[in-house]
Amino acid sequence: MTPELAVAARKPLQRMLDFAETQKQRVTASGDIVKDRELFANVGAA
Repeated sequence: MTPELAVAARKPLQRMLDFAETQKQRVTASGDIVKDRELFANVGAA
């Protein structure tokens, strides 16, 4: 990998990490699977 490509590849990764940092939210499951289904409604495959 060329140094130029490494620099270019780092930009979208850093944006993703910065976005994740701003989206920090504490989510705690209650243990009731029916109630907790809402917590994970918008979670899809990684």
